Amino acid sequence: MDFAEIRVPDIAKVIAAVQNGTLDLDDVLYESAGPISAHDVMYAGFQSKLSAADRISMHTKRVLLTSR
Repeated sequence: MDFAEIRVPDIAKVIAAVQNGTLDLDDVLYESAGPISAHDVMYAGFQSKLSAADRISMHTKRVLLTSR
């Protein structure tokens, strides 16, 4: 049987840290295939490669889920 361990950032903690000023949107949280910032975690960093119309469409559909 195959399995994969997938780790993802805690979006609620990232948002809280940005809100209280201990973390800036451009701060690097970790390195993967490149640096991953708080902005990348909150807004799916690949969006910078999309057209403006695609980004608007994506933002209208995006929902952030937390444990609350």
